Amino acid sequence: MAKKFGIVEILLRTSPYRLEFYVDRVDGDDTSGWVGGTGNVSLADGITITIVRNDRRGALLKFEPSD
Repeated sequence: MAKKFGIVEILLRTSPYRLEFYVDRVDGDDTSGWVGGTGNVSLADGITITIVRNDRRGALLKFEPSD
C-alpha cells in the first residue's frame, strides 16, 4: 500500500459498536480516530473503510478505493 496510497500500515481495533484506527503514513503525517456503530472512513490517501457491521459477533469491514 505504501507505493499506491502512501500508507505503511493500518492498525484496527474493534470492540462491540466501536472501531479504533491508526494509519501510519510514509510522510509521517499519521492519522487516528474512532467510529461508533457503522459508516465510512475516507482517508485522503484514496482508501475508504466501510464498517458494514460491528456488534457483539465482531466487525465486518470493506476496504476499497475512494471515488
